[in-house]
Amino acid sequence: MRILYVAKHGSGGNDDEGAVAHALFKLGHEVVHVHERDTELLFTPRPPCDFLLFHGWHDLDSLRRVAIPKVCWFFDLVDSKDPSLAARDARRREWSVAVHGIADLCFHTDGDWVIRHNAERAAVGKYPKGFWLPQGCDERVSGPGRRNEHLPPVDLLFTGISRGGGTERERWVSMMEQCHGDRFHHVSRNVHGRALADLIANSKIVLAPGGPVTDLYWSNRVYLACGFGAFLLHPYSHGLDRQVEATRAPGSKVPLVFYYDNEQLHHLIGWYMQRPAVRQEIATAAVEWARAHHTYRHRCEELVRTVKERLPL
Repeated sequence: MRILYVAKHGSGGNDDEGAVAHALFKLGHEVVHVHERDTELLFTPRPPCDFLLFHGWHDLDSLRRVAIPKVCWFFDLVDSKDPSLAARDARRREWSVAVHGIADLCFHTDGDWVIRHNAERAAVGKYPKGFWLPQGCDERVSGPGRRNEHLPPVDLLFTGISRGGGTERERWVSMMEQCHGDRFHHVSRNVHGRALADLIANSKIVLAPGGPVTDLYWSNRVYLACGFGAFLLHPYSHGLDRQVEATRAPGSKVPLVFYYDNEQLHHLIGWYMQRPAVRQEIATAAVEWARAHHTYRHRCEELVRTVKERLPL
């Protein structure tokens, strides 16, 4: 297939767009790149494309003008239900509702919002367009990092924002700092790709914060960290638990460890800190699990299959 891909190409950092384009290419598709700021390029003469793929593109007027089938894959949490993020959530809901009125198919990592909005559309006689589709790890850079023998290992690592990530996230980071002091290492930005893999290799335990996590939403940090060989402690999600059990090899180690509350998190930290061999077994299983089942190539394969099934291409 020939796919017209509108995104923030070449933005650096956590290069999800590059990972998606690479995955589509590896699946045998031709990808035509157009940056979101270069909208007029969409309407210049070119060989026909089968469909348009975009993420958080806000130029809805240009989107309406595109004549081929339009497919959205929105990576962000639409509705956090955190009062401190109410304004941001409102903007994301408004945009998502508008896109569902324009695009032909809409994939979201926020599965809870998909279920609610599909039900709302069905209730007023409109065709539900939403599908839940998590992100994945970037196969171009996945794999264990290199341990720096000249640096002391980090006991507890969290990579992600605190301020601006919602009240629950900020409280969690503050709690970890108070409980674990200098053992808790927080990197809020600008570490991606192999640099992140190396940081994880130099860390004993990688932590995912208490929220936002639901049965149908969790951060892509799960697949990134596992793909880099992290020993990951993650808040319990029934949906993620089911996904783990459905995709890990029979008899294999679990690729991550769940905690139910902060009290259990502290207990697990103490227990696993004393068992490096167990941590290594789980970290090894994490790499195998992520690369065998949860790369962007797996997600793009599912997206394209759904597009072929649902749209008259």
